[in-house]
Amino acid sequence: MSQVSPRLWRSAAKQIELSREARKMCVVVMVLSVEEHTFLVERVFRCGGEYTQDVHQRFQAQFPETKVPCRNAVQQLIQKFKETGSVCDTTKSGRPSILTQKKVLDSSDCMLQSPKKSIRKLSQQVGVSCGMAHTALKKRLCLHHHHHQ
Repeated sequence: MSQVSPRLWRSAAKQIELSREARKMCVVVMVLSVEEHTFLVERVFRCGGEYTQDVHQRFQAQFPETKVPCRNAVQQLIQKFKETGSVCDTTKSGRPSILTQKKVLDSSDCMLQSPKKSIRKLSQQVGVSCGMAHTALKKRLCLHHHHHQ
């Protein structure tokens, strides 16, 4: 039977708690809105194509709740705008993942309630295959199961 090591759960508890807080506050990791992208592109082009201190300050004044992106992120945004003529993300090709963010969060909640739960039982509770449950733990939540013999 495969189980998640309780020691790993204790060390990862802080990370999981942070993910719960992020879920409560609806915070997504440094994702800017289309409005914020557009503002940045307009300001950079008005300043001769340079990400100046003025652009930085105006962005901070316009969007006080948003962390100001770093210079490299803005340069990538400008490059994308030059290549595509848009600040919107392109549609992704390929098969969509069945492992949604909700299922990952459900997995973390189930494992918090019962850290010794097997991957098979977790997959049944969350409604995904054993492989997807394993992926949710290992790749998305950075946890590794522990085999008991």
